[in-house]
Formats: sequence, structure tokens, C-alpha cells
Amino acid sequence: MSEFRGAIWWNELMTHDIDHAQAWYRRVCGWRYQTTPAADGGDYHVAYLGAQPVAGMLDMSGMARHADTSSQWVTYVAVDDLENALRQTETGGGRIARDPFDVPHVGRIAIVHDSVGALLGLIVPAAAR
Repeated sequence: MSEFRGAIWWNELMTHDIDHAQAWYRRVCGWRYQTTPAADGGDYHVAYLGAQPVAGMLDMSGMARHADTSSQWVTYVAVDDLENALRQTETGGGRIARDPFDVPHVGRIAIVHDSVGALLGLIVPAAAR
């Protein structure tokens, strides 16, 4: 078992109004942003508090698969073995929402619904690979 297993690894806001969201979090939390290309196209916005990255923001407005998805935060929890975690998800009453995919320099990720239907990201961090 790695030192990362079970740790909250990242939080990500998915929204259809990135400008409004950034302005709100800038005002309320004091965040500033750096924009980089997203893994599946578009832009990814990393929020910083001082020099520390604290969250990510993804604009869903151009993504057809998210046309009916409301704005939401997704929390990513570190696991040692993604395939095993997905098997445990399904046998424990959860379901896979998005199959595993790799994000360079970040890790291997899958999105699931837990046994009560809540959305959760599972990640094997690049630092653990």
C-alpha cells in the first residue's frame, strides 16, 4: 500500500460559466488562475492560493457529453491500483461513469459513482507510478 492511498488528491470544478466561477472564487477565496491546454481539448484552469495549486476548473460549455450536466465539484481520491478499485466499486454497488484515462504528468484516472450515487474521481497519481 502506498503512502498516497486514500488521500484527497485533487478537487476540480466543472462548470458552464468559467468566467463567473473564476470571479466568484477570486473574490471569496483569493484564488488566481493559470490556464493550460486540457487533456481532451479546450482549456484547463489551475487555481492558486499564493504559489500553491489548490484546485482545477474545467469549462464544460463546449462539451456535448456534458450539455445537461450542472456545475459540480469532483473530488479525486488516490488509489494504488485503479483496475482493482474499479472492480471494488462495481462489487460494492457503485458504477463506472468514465473509463480509465491517462493525464500526462498527473496520473491515471477514472470517474465513478459510489454506492450512494455520488460522483468521485479515482487516481493513481503520477508520483506513485
